Amino acid sequence: MVIPPGVREAVLRRSGGLCEGILSTGTRCCSAGDWRGRLVLHHIDPKGMGGRKRRDTEKDLVALCPKCHSARHGIEEMALS
Repeated sequence: MVIPPGVREAVLRRSGGLCEGILSTGTRCCSAGDWRGRLVLHHIDPKGMGGRKRRDTEKDLVALCPKCHSARHGIEEMALS
């Protein structure tokens, strides 16, 4: 699935190069720092798991560092902002 370039750019701009992952403790991602160029876009409401059948929107996407993205698809220990 390809996210439209304008939506991708808006999400990455919103993140400011930082991971938007929030740990279960309510604190920001432990991988703090500038992740520009290495952030992965993640659907909050996954389409492949019964998510809403709609176009990709900035509201349904977050920018995550690789560590948080892997955790989100593995252990559900994170909440997303």
